[in-house]
Amino acid sequence: MKIKNKLKSVVLSVTLIASLGLSTNAQASEITPMAIDLNGYEYIHNWGTTGQEVTWQHEATNPSGITSAVTRSVSREKYSSGTYSANATFKGMQWEVGVSAEVSDGESITETTSVTWNIPPNSTYLLRFGSKFGQASGTEKYWSNGIVLRSKTVSGKWTYMSFHDSIPIR
Repeated sequence: MKIKNKLKSVVLSVTLIASLGLSTNAQASEITPMAIDLNGYEYIHNWGTTGQEVTWQHEATNPSGITSAVTRSVSREKYSSGTYSANATFKGMQWEVGVSAEVSDGESITETTSVTWNIPPNSTYLLRFGSKFGQASGTEKYWSNGIVLRSKTVSGKWTYMSFHDSIPIR
């Protein structure tokens, strides 16, 4: 009985060793990698929005019985700025928000223009001028062999066009 059990153990051991030897002949295409080969940079978008910044306003009253025009020379700043490290991040932010910056990354330009508002008869309006802007926030990640080397929360803000409007007061 002891010999029979020993013989079974030897046969099982030889079978196991033989089957392990067969797997060493696997082709390179059959071997599953143990780590993701991720290298480089990525921007992960968190949030984004658009809005308006009023840079000039004036209350205008038209006491007459006909529409009156008011023309003013007004200024605004066109800009783009942020805490990001890569220009690709700034481009990604613009794409996510859906509006493109009107100036290059890090640039600031003052624009002066002339705007005309029409004031209806016997009324008072608040005249406004300014910039429309986009802004976004996210994370920059730098990878090497599937390991995050550096991660940084980033944000950006940029103008994309001017606006002017009038709000009735009375």
